[in-house]
Amino acid sequence: MFCYQSSIILVVILLWKIDAECPLTISINPCSCVTHVPTVTHQASDNYRNTSIYKRSIVCEKLTNNDIINVQTKFMNLVLTSMEDRHFDALVLRNTTWKEIPSNIFGNLTFLRIQFEHNQYLSTIHPDTFRNTNEYVKHFETLNTNLSELIFSTILNQFINLIDITMLNDSIKTIPSYAFRQRKLERLWLGMGYGLTGKQPLKSIAPYAFYYLPKLYFLQIATDYLIELHKYSFALETFGESMFTFEMDFAGNGWSSNSFPLMSLTQCRSRQVFMIHQI
Repeated sequence: MFCYQSSIILVVILLWKIDAECPLTISINPCSCVTHVPTVTHQASDNYRNTSIYKRSIVCEKLTNNDIINVQTKFMNLVLTSMEDRHFDALVLRNTTWKEIPSNIFGNLTFLRIQFEHNQYLSTIHPDTFRNTNEYVKHFETLNTNLSELIFSTILNQFINLIDITMLNDSIKTIPSYAFRQRKLERLWLGMGYGLTGKQPLKSIAPYAFYYLPKLYFLQIATDYLIELHKYSFALETFGESMFTFEMDFAGNGWSSNSFPLMSLTQCRSRQVFMIHQI
């Protein structure tokens, strides 16, 4: 009985500690601080192992353009003195009508994960929006936004320590040459298959689109509109530490045996390639 009571007390103390780490609600309203956030990738894929975040996260949802100034003012005035206090596991922007995210709106906060979910009008993110957290972000996820391929040069390549990227049902029509420069990136979803509504309107992949991703071992592209691949679209820069199997999953009705130019799948140097085609 004593052990059982002790366990209950320990859980209560732990939950109190997590809640105590969150800023006061009034200080970040209309956003909130929560301790459980399902990831976009988990919602779309049962095979993704990092299912949820169980530490404190900032969630901003159901906001309109009229809330932008209020949000910016609250976070700029938020007094968190230590680095530990300023760091959160995730920033989630969900179900808003925002068309753009202005410069430095989240003050000096830093985040491990950034998630944009169901922001259908969101098309622009200022290059300085996340200037204080560039080195901390390891996971970037979008679902149902209006973000285009401009996101690669304006925002994504500032996150130099990204490990995985998931972008589902956005407005990406082409992947430019050298679009990704995250040398630690391991997994990349550009749309998702298995019958899920997470495809991209992708029409073309330029030469060397993934070249500077020496540690990439998983790539999934889901589109029904692909019309152009280049011989060097999947060419990779290869170093000794990246001699592992490279899995490429292609999903959607836009793929066929004619989609791949001759020798296009031999540009991964000495790495073994495992390819899956989903319809």
